[in-house]
Amino acid sequence: GFTSILLAGHLGKLVKPAAGIFYTHSRVSDTRMEILTAYLGVLGMKTEQLREIMNCQTTEEAIKLVDRTGYQELYQVIAEKCAQRCAAYVYDQLEVGVVLFSMEKLLAKSSQTEKIIGEIR
Repeated sequence: GFTSILLAGHLGKLVKPAAGIFYTHSRVSDTRMEILTAYLGVLGMKTEQLREIMNCQTTEEAIKLVDRTGYQELYQVIAEKCAQRCAAYVYDQLEVGVVLFSMEKLLAKSSQTEKIIGEIR
């Protein structure tokens, strides 16, 4: 009977469905840095910085580099792509909102999020 769902989680987990990967356990799918690097490359990040992202051990480490280099738009892209891919995964039977966090702060909310939160209230 649900018509919408709100996913809230850490960048390290939700970056995977943003790329169409729904089995998110790191033992099976440890693609975080590759996905971040691909999205950042499309956004225009320089090659040397992309190499630094690929060498990060954690997404928390990558977040510091993303913030330092001014590519915070990445977070909105990831939130939107995650929402789109998850909606497609359920054959668009649910409206999906995504809230993306780091260990320290809110990173982004997909465009559907506020509407879904309003419905919950």
